Amino acid sequence: MKVFVLVLKNLLKEYRKQVFKCVCVMAAMSVIQLVIPLSMKKLVAAIEADPRLSVYFISILLYMLLWAVYNFINVKWYKNIDILGEGALSFVREKMYHKIWNCNYQKFYNYGINKLKNLFFTDVINVYANVIMYSLNIFAESVMILILLVASAIIDLSMTIVLTITVILGFGIAYYTKPKVVECSKSVNAAMKIDNATNNECIDAEELIRVNGLQEYYINKMKRSVHNFIQVAIQTDQRSIFLQNLLNNYNQIVVLIITGAIILTRNGNNPAFVIYYMYLTNLVIDKSQKIEDNLFKFMKNMASFDNIGDILELEEVTNEGGRVLNDINSIQFDNVSLAYEDNKYIFKNLSFKANAGDAILLRGFNGSGKSSVLKMIAGLINPSKGNIKYNDVDVTDISKRDLYRNICFLSQEELLLNESVKDYIEIMSHRQVSDKETEDWMQQVGLDKNFRTISDNGKSLSGGEKKKYLLLKLLSLRDSVSVVLIDEAEAGLDAASKEIMHNIERCLFENRDKYIIIKITHEEIADKTLYNKEICLTR
Repeated sequence: MKVFVLVLKNLLKEYRKQVFKCVCVMAAMSVIQLVIPLSMKKLVAAIEADPRLSVYFISILLYMLLWAVYNFINVKWYKNIDILGEGALSFVREKMYHKIWNCNYQKFYNYGINKLKNLFFTDVINVYANVIMYSLNIFAESVMILILLVASAIIDLSMTIVLTITVILGFGIAYYTKPKVVECSKSVNAAMKIDNATNNECIDAEELIRVNGLQEYYINKMKRSVHNFIQVAIQTDQRSIFLQNLLNNYNQIVVLIITGAIILTRNGNNPAFVIYYMYLTNLVIDKSQKIEDNLFKFMKNMASFDNIGDILELEEVTNEGGRVLNDINSIQFDNVSLAYEDNKYIFKNLSFKANAGDAILLRGFNGSGKSSVLKMIAGLINPSKGNIKYNDVDVTDISKRDLYRNICFLSQEELLLNESVKDYIEIMSHRQVSDKETEDWMQQVGLDKNFRTISDNGKSLSGGEKKKYLLLKLLSLRDSVSVVLIDEAEAGLDAASKEIMHNIERCLFENRDKYIIIKITHEEIADKTLYNKEICLTR
């Protein structure tokens, strides 16, 4: 519940005006809900006293007007809680983003990308639903029921006691039946999945069936699967339909109980009183059922709070108070080793030193950890053993934000932003660029000047086109960084694109004393004099 309380505190702090609006709208809905049954009682009494058609139509119009006012206020209610929902969603996701962007990268990686995507969508939506939709609706409906019962008690205490007992009984029935219905539904779904798996196997085994004469075997297997599915459906349907009908018909049963109680009392000959309590009973039971539904959904989503809580408890490793580096003049690895969580080492005891002006080729077989070395230099991954130093300062004593500012990392797995070319350059370089700069760089990397917007995060682009955007990033950052890390930039490029890449590299080498350049490549370097060091990774 820590996450629940955290979100509520933020809403009360940052959205006080909106919370106040919600309270006011809820109060207005409560008043209207109270007025509607009382007005119905008065209108029926008025028609009974003066049974003219005009009185009847006026009464109906007044009643419809009240409902129109209530509907208008109810729309405002949902609009206000949707605005609060935006605040809750943004707050939770911002907190989570902050944690995964600043936690140990290996812990982020170990979570699993697909699991995190599901958590950021499904679990966050569940938290939003609980905090904004379910809890607020439970509170609002509870307040309305309380007001209606108080109003009822003023008119007839005995009827109110009967009505209160039926509400409590309804909660008890719902508490028992709804989990049972859901359990039955899960059993049927599980049986359906088994039957679907059998059906899929029959289709996948097309060649096996034809060549080996297995038609009879799979027909029998299919029939057994269908039989098992139907048997589960029969067993669960008998139980779930009975319980579902009990829930659905409870409202009618309660109305019958209340009507019978009225008939047995002195008010049985008062039509206005009978209609009033029938309407009030329906209203109260309807709201109690809404509370039951929202409460059930609320409890069902509670696991999402635990999942998000785990993310928010991740330890941050930002080193905000660390040393600030104006430029990186040296990078040193001292007996650095990297292992997975199961202590399976990717590489051991890697040592080297790179100074400003060094251009290093990083080589090794697939899986030897070349990309991991670059991620270590970029500050993404911490070593399992050993030390990494920048300007003779240990990486743990340097501000991560300052480290990133000094490094241009061209990753082969890099995601492109869905922006225009100019916006992409400005966002990646953290500065404004002119139209002329944009056009010059596009021409320099061989990018079609008519191509203006990236879509689908660059997935629709060819490998060569995607690499051209990475080169745009390099061109826009070259004046502000001191370390350039290139992860197989030539991979998948045609000869013309490789030449563009090499030309841009040569531009860097014209001011090589400013940079430390480390490049992973499987390609033969045409001008080997450009690179003065080579590191070969072995296990």
